[in-house]
Amino acid sequence: MRYLQCLSRYFLMTELSFIKPRTILQLLITGFALVSGILLIALTIAINQLDQISRQSQAAVSRSLTAMAASRVLLQQSGAMERNARQYAIVGEKEILGIYEERRRAFLAATDSLERLALSPALLSQATIIRNLEADAYTAIQSGDKISLETAFEQILEAATNLSTIVSNWSNMQIDTIARETSESQRLIAMQLLFLIAAAISLASVFVLLITRPLKQVATAIEQLGSGSYSTDISIGGPKDLVAIGQQLDWLRERLSHLDQQRTLFLRHVSHELKSPLAAIQESAALLEDGVVGELSTPQKELINIQVKSLQKLHNLIDELLRQHQRQYAVVSEFSQDIRLDKLIGRVLADHDYAIGTSAIDVSLNLEECCISGNREQLRVLLDNVIANAIRFSPEGGSLAIEMFQEENLFVILVKDEGPGIPDSEQEKIFEAFYQSRQQTTGVFKGSGLGLAIAREYAAAHNGAIKASNSDPRGACFRITLPAIGPGITVSGALPKTGKMNLVDYSPDL
Repeated sequence: MRYLQCLSRYFLMTELSFIKPRTILQLLITGFALVSGILLIALTIAINQLDQISRQSQAAVSRSLTAMAASRVLLQQSGAMERNARQYAIVGEKEILGIYEERRRAFLAATDSLERLALSPALLSQATIIRNLEADAYTAIQSGDKISLETAFEQILEAATNLSTIVSNWSNMQIDTIARETSESQRLIAMQLLFLIAAAISLASVFVLLITRPLKQVATAIEQLGSGSYSTDISIGGPKDLVAIGQQLDWLRERLSHLDQQRTLFLRHVSHELKSPLAAIQESAALLEDGVVGELSTPQKELINIQVKSLQKLHNLIDELLRQHQRQYAVVSEFSQDIRLDKLIGRVLADHDYAIGTSAIDVSLNLEECCISGNREQLRVLLDNVIANAIRFSPEGGSLAIEMFQEENLFVILVKDEGPGIPDSEQEKIFEAFYQSRQQTTGVFKGSGLGLAIAREYAAAHNGAIKASNSDPRGACFRITLPAIGPGITVSGALPKTGKMNLVDYSPDL
């Protein structure tokens, strides 16, 4: 195990410099080839070990069978030869002697077979003894010495029995040896396999590290760019293709840094150029409101009041633009405020009090008291853009209906007007930035094409959505859905056409 750790550390330090893969693909192929090669070596070693054990077992079994067969032949032929020798000694016929000599040749062949096997020194010695005893017996047969003949065959039978015992003991010993060698070989194979598998795993871990480390560097670089941190250079090591990606990311970092500087400079200049004339207009409106040029009538004071509010709103929008820049243009900074949507709608309507009264628009409300968590200013801009759009397209003396209700886990806001409606082909396009609908108003001001685009952006930032459709029998209907966090209580009512809306229940104090 310590050797494997050293091997892994060596590979990590050198990063397989002897391979020098140029691409991730080459690195993967190289790692697969090396790991597969190690496992193939392990498999080859195991096969060779098992084959060697098999050959040794087969050889031992073959020699055991040959020796046992030869020992059985010796025992069988010894008894048969003794009977033939006795018959020949009594009868003296040549045919009996021929049978004896035939059995004698089988006996000597079995003895030769045992001697060639050379199983053990004791067996060789016993084979030599039995061969000499048979030679004495054959001499006694030829000389007709019956006493020597009986003595010789008794010794031959005893030697054959001893030889059979020696062969049996040798066979048992071989079986025990094979069992021990098999067990030892299995242990060695297991150790070799474990070592090679551990080496393969270590090598695979090295390649995984070589692949994942530069990929983590890429992920870190992307997170760095996403967080707006452009001061640190991006450098990625590893294969050449990842190094090239690192160079491209560093180029992108420099490009984003340059664009960010240009954006900052642009916003500073724009905010300064906007605030300078805006301050002059605000000062002029304040002088008019103070009656510097003469006493103003009540309608004139109302118009001046609307002008002052609009100028202040424009000033706030410029400040919000700068704040958004400081927050790196975050769509929603925090969802830490609980906001009453019904009161927020009332506040937006109060901002458009004069336009509603001038056009004698009949506003009807059917709202539920509800609370949502989100960014107050962005939700106000969302509702203001949609309601202002509906007021702008509403005909004089028309009606504007605003409904809000809870639908499962969503609050749904419907804003319906009696304007010209929205062609089906434009119901998605109107939410694109700078898109101008073919249905234009007859008023003095023309939209910029950004209001509904901003409304959709802010709705999506609050995990909501906004869609447009046509009302029946005429007019447009905007459906805004926002996630609900509390139950609603229905509050309904209608606003008069006088333009002096009684919004006690929808106080701007949210």
